[in-house]
Amino acid sequence: MGAAGSASALETADIALLSDEFSRLPWLLEHARRTLRIIRQNIAASLTVKGAFVVLALTGNATLWAAIAADMGVSLAVVFNALRLLADGAPSTIRPASPTASPISFPTPTT
Repeated sequence: MGAAGSASALETADIALLSDEFSRLPWLLEHARRTLRIIRQNIAASLTVKGAFVVLALTGNATLWAAIAADMGVSLAVVFNALRLLADGAPSTIRPASPTASPISFPTPTT
């Protein structure tokens, strides 16, 4: 179907393939699985640190600044962990967009 699909089909679909190259599907499925693994890792790391600081705060062993620093540290770690997905390059059949092509088209003003 590619990009020629109807608007309602593209809106309701879980996945919309915008080209007819089905050779990309194995990469897409593996990338989706890897993305979910990284999301779960990020959520687990964040909740673990927050839980640890709740326990430390209840026992009187954590300061506000330590909790803030830990939260910011986990936030940075989560971002860097998610950036690992960029290292998993797309298959060679996917060609990047032309550097001169703008992803956003602006209407020309009429006077």
